[in-house]
Amino acid sequence: MGHNLLLNNIDPDNSAVDEDYKLSDDESNDDGTCMKQSGRSSPPVIDHFTLAASATVDQPQPALLATVDQSLHAPLDNVNQSLHAILDNINQPPPPVSAIEDQSESQHKKTRKRKRNELEWKRFVQKKAYNCGEQVKRKKKNTNMPETSKRVVRGMCMTEKCRRKCSTKIDEQQQDKINKAFWEMGLKERRHDFVGSNTEKQVVSTRTKLNNGGKSKPRNHSYYFFLPNIENERVSVCKNFFLNTLDISAAMVREAHKIGIRGATPGRGSVNEKRGGHNKTKPDSLAEVKLHIESFPHVESHYCRSTRVCKYLEGALTISAMYRLYKDKCMSEAKEVVHESVYRSVFVNDYNLRFHKPSKDTCDSCCKFELRKKSNGGVLAAEEQAEYAAHIRRKEQARTSKIIDKEGTSDSKICAAMDLEQVLTVPKLSVGSAYYLRKLSMYNLTFYNLGTKEGTCYMWTESEAGRGANEIASALYHWLVEEDKKGAEQITVYSDTCAGQNRNRVVCSMIIVFLSRSVNTQKVEQKYFESGHSQMECDAIHSSIENKVRKRDIHLPSQYEEAARTARPKMPYKVISLNRENIYDWSAVNTVMRGNAFAGIITKHSIIYSRDDARDVAVSFSNEIGGVSEAVVYKKRGRNVNFSNMELTHAYTAPLGVDKNKKEDLLKLCAFLPNDCKPFYESLAVRN
Repeated sequence: MGHNLLLNNIDPDNSAVDEDYKLSDDESNDDGTCMKQSGRSSPPVIDHFTLAASATVDQPQPALLATVDQSLHAPLDNVNQSLHAILDNINQPPPPVSAIEDQSESQHKKTRKRKRNELEWKRFVQKKAYNCGEQVKRKKKNTNMPETSKRVVRGMCMTEKCRRKCSTKIDEQQQDKINKAFWEMGLKERRHDFVGSNTEKQVVSTRTKLNNGGKSKPRNHSYYFFLPNIENERVSVCKNFFLNTLDISAAMVREAHKIGIRGATPGRGSVNEKRGGHNKTKPDSLAEVKLHIESFPHVESHYCRSTRVCKYLEGALTISAMYRLYKDKCMSEAKEVVHESVYRSVFVNDYNLRFHKPSKDTCDSCCKFELRKKSNGGVLAAEEQAEYAAHIRRKEQARTSKIIDKEGTSDSKICAAMDLEQVLTVPKLSVGSAYYLRKLSMYNLTFYNLGTKEGTCYMWTESEAGRGANEIASALYHWLVEEDKKGAEQITVYSDTCAGQNRNRVVCSMIIVFLSRSVNTQKVEQKYFESGHSQMECDAIHSSIENKVRKRDIHLPSQYEEAARTARPKMPYKVISLNRENIYDWSAVNTVMRGNAFAGIITKHSIIYSRDDARDVAVSFSNEIGGVSEAVVYKKRGRNVNFSNMELTHAYTAPLGVDKNKKEDLLKLCAFLPNDCKPFYESLAVRN
């Protein structure tokens, strides 16, 4: 509900007011009424705030009070709501006093640079309280905000001497309502509107000579004051009653009328200011900058896709490099070029983009507990302390277990780590135009034997298959079969806790099938690092491959495979091309098992699979590595499924293909590639 009060019928053309006039104590009698001038008087000259030409001082007139639009820039002619409706609803909660609507954090668009919220600053909070008539305590001596008490009615005028008889026109209850409505406007401009609209300033036609020894000047103007009574009628009141009701000083009356004198919209001196706004960038130029930034293909975070909302550009790019490309583009098209600072401002304030590869060196849980500990004086709550202790215990358990398993490796006992590298893009070019075009994604699932230090890379492109549970399980199945052929009897695999790739029922189903068919392997154990502490040896393989191709152009996926083979000269990594022929649909195998057999697997840190002489596979889960194991019943009742003879179906009967728009971009990139590379991209299937 708005409490912005203003009178209609404002005359904007009449501005005959003496600029040198100063309001003094001599302007009114002791009873607060305006002094009458002696001699013959001419028709009064009324300034911007005159209610109407026919308005008189002594007779009450119907009030034309209205509610001003919430926007500061709305025309005064749009005022149409009566004060009566406002006062009837005065006890309702007031609206936000700022013209800018508050927006919650969830409504703000996530950007690279945190946007400031001035409405939460202390000085703006104090200013809001001051404008609403609340008590303000000054904390600093150098602040411009005065220390004030809560705005309330200061009382009535001198009832016995008052010639207007104000107390008979407006009672104390009506005074309180007017005061509350006046200060709940919340804006200085609105209060000026109300004061100016309910006061009349008339030029004194005949001056009376004062015998005061020249201590004060004779008056040039007279002020008349009005307030609405309980019947919403505009009644004349004395100066003291007007000021006491609104709890203001005479300076506000002078200020409200001076704003109108200066030619600005009455009560809105700051609206028509001409300061600032001359160097604003044109909207068309800003739109061109945004189109250029959005033309670069975005890549999601590899390590924390579920927790990060930012996108990533190619690591070779910088804001300066992007601006140079933008400048060249605009000059070639004869368009206006904005300054680099404008381009950079749009990039950091309107987008959430990064250049370097996403890293996650710190643990989210550890940071959370550390912040809570600092905020609580160095002490955690009992529940938080227990949760943090369990988190650290699981981290140490995984690291200690890996060291023990690594030391106990042999030809029959294998310990390895597996991890998926961040997405590789092909072709990888240093040509400026290539930054705007989407490229083919390539995946690399790496296995590292902790005992023999052998590295194996399973690489494939998005045109062959995705990177879900079936693809990860198929690569792991192929690696397990190769280790089984070498005579491995017990295999332990360490990995991170990614539920969509490593820790899920699809991988469990695959290992059950593998053990039922293996020749030498009798036991497989999956161990998971604690989330946020999954550093492993596979990261060294990924780093060596990235260093190998850092300063090279890559035209075909086969060149990435060759770079992986030669990344470690002394002991080359083994590279296997994964295609749809060796990717199986392990989710179909899971359908013959109990539906809730692997429920709660995403909270487990150890899964043990063991095979007996009858080739039956037993599965047990454990919440912690080395903890108490719980047997899992995965077979359906009444159904004896022979997993060793089960026919495996392929997950893909045809290449997965690429998106149509990406295929078009890849064909455009062929202009920067050798001729012998073009057939590969031309033969890529298009995904339906």
